[in-house]
Amino acid sequence: MSYEPARSAPGYLALHVVRTHAIVLAALLGMVTLPVYAQTSTRVRGTITSVSGNAMTVKAGDGKSVDIQLAEKTVIVFAQPIAISEIKSGDFLGVTSMKRKDGTLSAYDVRRFPKPTNPGHRPFDGRDDQTMTNAMVSATVSSTKGRELVL
Repeated sequence: MSYEPARSAPGYLALHVVRTHAIVLAALLGMVTLPVYAQTSTRVRGTITSVSGNAMTVKAGDGKSVDIQLAEKTVIVFAQPIAISEIKSGDFLGVTSMKRKDGTLSAYDVRRFPKPTNPGHRPFDGRDDQTMTNAMVSATVSSTKGRELVL
């Protein structure tokens, strides 16, 4: 047997008002905290010029200095030189390319990632003349032009 209080019971109105206020308060708190969770990440490319505690300054490609507050989950990606002879089948690469006048692509930056990251081919940095291809190396080929990679 279940018990359900009658809507005309003296405590029902008070309970209903308190419950309504709690729901409104929870909704308002949700709207106040929503912008915090809605923040998007921002990529900054450049040279780190200083680090102090949980902050660093980066000189961006356009020459401007950018002050960055580091969070607990901040990810810093850096490049290290690698010889093309060290790249093998199965490696995951990020290849930045420029379109030539004839429409073909010429790679100007190749990075090896420790694990697959955002595979695909897309415009890079919002420019029509640059692309980014993230893909697994399926083969390496020796040609008259040197060593070539097949993605």
